[in-house]
Amino acid sequence: MSSDKYKFKYKLLFLLISITLIRSTTTVHSQNMIKEHNHKQTKFQVYSEDLIENNSENITNYQNNNASNNELYYLFIGAFLSLLGSIVFALLSKLSNKIDDSKIYTKIVYSKIDNFTAMQVKNNSLHIPIWVEFINTKNETIIIRDFNIAIYNNNEFINKMTQLNFINKDSEKIALANNGNYTFVIPPRSAVKYNLYFTLKYNASSRDFNNLKIIYHNNKDKIHTINFKNFAAGWNSNIIIKNKDWNRLM
Repeated sequence: MSSDKYKFKYKLLFLLISITLIRSTTTVHSQNMIKEHNHKQTKFQVYSEDLIENNSENITNYQNNNASNNELYYLFIGAFLSLLGSIVFALLSKLSNKIDDSKIYTKIVYSKIDNFTAMQVKNNSLHIPIWVEFINTKNETIIIRDFNIAIYNNNEFINKMTQLNFINKDSEKIALANNGNYTFVIPPRSAVKYNLYFTLKYNASSRDFNNLKIIYHNNKDKIHTINFKNFAAGWNSNIIIKNKDWNRLM
């Protein structure tokens, strides 16, 4: 009986110790689980913060890259519009030059040689002293080369007249045209005036004529022919022609 009682005490003590150990182990395990959970939570929080920071950096980089791309885009658009504007301006300038025209005016005057010879047949020669005025309304220089008068029978070319370079008056040599030259350079947006003199001597082989035309070469060496004056009597004319006003040829 006594032996059973001791056995019972030992069993009870063993049970209490076991319960204590189990509780201790459970507590430690629980604490470890809490620590591990806290550690994982801390790691997750750090990861989340890093992720947010990285995302913020990525967003910032994206915004910066996007801003840079926008700047390049607007720079390209600005350059394109500037080029387009230059092209449009050049085309409009060319169109303006085509719309604007150059004008040639003439006026038959008395000769500087004697102050009474005008357009007439005199001493078996045809005399034509004129003033000519070139008006250039374009933005480019115009060249009028070899400006002359020719005689025609209807539309048939007969002959060119002689361009006088100088005349002598009172022992003075006076230059005509462009210092004796019948080629003229007219600057842009300008008007120039010259004193010209044309003659043609009659001879046995001379053919009759009934009108006169002005001929010259332009910048591209193209020949221009413009009606100047009807002169029905030709070499038999006894009239004197002089203009009070300027006449536009073109």
